[in-house]
Amino acid sequence: MASLKGAINKFQKIRYQILEANLFDKIDTSLINDIGKKRVFIYFDYEREFSGHKTQVTDEKIIDIVDVLAANQLTSTWFTVGRVIETYPESIDLILSQGNELSSHTYSHIDLRKTRKGCISRDFDEFDRTTPPNYNVRGFHPPRDNWSLQGIKCCMNRKFDYDVVKSRNTNNGCAYRIQIKGLGCLIRLISVIDDWDVYKSAGSQVSIFCEYVKILDSVYGGGVIGMGFHPWIITSEPQIFESFCALIEHLGKRQDVIVNSCGQLADALKNNLR
Repeated sequence: MASLKGAINKFQKIRYQILEANLFDKIDTSLINDIGKKRVFIYFDYEREFSGHKTQVTDEKIIDIVDVLAANQLTSTWFTVGRVIETYPESIDLILSQGNELSSHTYSHIDLRKTRKGCISRDFDEFDRTTPPNYNVRGFHPPRDNWSLQGIKCCMNRKFDYDVVKSRNTNNGCAYRIQIKGLGCLIRLISVIDDWDVYKSAGSQVSIFCEYVKILDSVYGGGVIGMGFHPWIITSEPQIFESFCALIEHLGKRQDVIVNSCGQLADALKNNLR
């Protein structure tokens, strides 16, 4: 059984490498940047108890996060599970009231690579049903970063502008254009770090500030990178939240960094495609 599972995983890895080679075109991100400046998008995976983890997030903690962003005049993108929108609508209104952007993290936090095509389509339909048109959802982030071809097609059918995927293999600030004949174009933004990786390795002693700044400093001028967070992680302990606050303040002050929402970056990249 173990050997069969290994063979399936190997086949899937090869399949996605082929898809990447055939569907993805690297974008010259320097076209949208001032010389020497880096574009950063801040995003949150807003899942609450629907992620399968024992999270302890309250609306009050969401307010704390949004207030820190607002105090530093930064906006962010919240990839939200549809069941959160149904269950905690007041928190969504609060997030949007401060100029942040709402995007999709599926309706029920499904793993696209372990879900049949028809079930993926139904999940997207459920998210559509849950989300009022005035929320202006324009993008998608697959749970566990497990994107799939069916997920891309569902995004394109809904005229989404972008998706976000974390890549452990690049920190050079790139982005991609995904094109499928008859369906259009999708901008793929690349995240290079999120707090889950740091939290797993360091636990309660995690220093979000140090780890994220190290990544930021390694990116060349003109690059575009994403930095991800989970509200339940960054508010789980006071020292973790303090480290997050220090990072947000640092980003707001850096002269070589421009912080945008995912939608703003997708617009800038689309407008400069050759």
